[in-house]
Amino acid sequence: MFLLERPIAMDSYNLHISASIGIACFPQDGYSPELLIKNADIAMYEAKEQGKGQFVFYEDSLKEDIDENMTLSNDLYSAIDNNQFELVYQPQVDATTQEINGFEALIRWHHPERGLLAPAKFIPLAERTELIIPIGEWVIRTAMAQQKKWQEQTGKRLRMAVNLSTKQLKMADFVNVIEYALLEFDGDPASFEF
Repeated sequence: MFLLERPIAMDSYNLHISASIGIACFPQDGYSPELLIKNADIAMYEAKEQGKGQFVFYEDSLKEDIDENMTLSNDLYSAIDNNQFELVYQPQVDATTQEINGFEALIRWHHPERGLLAPAKFIPLAERTELIIPIGEWVIRTAMAQQKKWQEQTGKRLRMAVNLSTKQLKMADFVNVIEYALLEFDGDPASFEF
């Protein structure tokens, strides 16, 4: 147990704190105090990503990861405007009849330089930058439009499932976003799953 994890008595309360520690060593991680602090800071953010009470030593690969994430984050801002997202649909099959009765909408990003990116590569960045909100709205609207198209073509009531972010659920107007999309596409609320 870290010394910092011991409770601190204050009045009639026990306060519990934790620490995330980034470590940079002289001279391999930097010759100047500024560079050592910067690299220790990079290591500290990695320690925070790993969870409470962690410590991480600086490595050059951490900086490369941060640089890549910064580049991807910048690219993510223009991805919606440049129509770089696509939904692919995984069929849901009735185990008894073996008939397709719905789909799950899954997002992909056609990055102009990196090619097709799976959600694991960009959704965490979207969560951290709050871009998950407009991306999530795009997914809902696009999935509802596709669902309506397939229902008109097949004459069947097909379910559509969409994954949500907890950030979307915390939005004060989230219900309005769903209602507007349902109105726009004349959607059936009973056939849409979140």
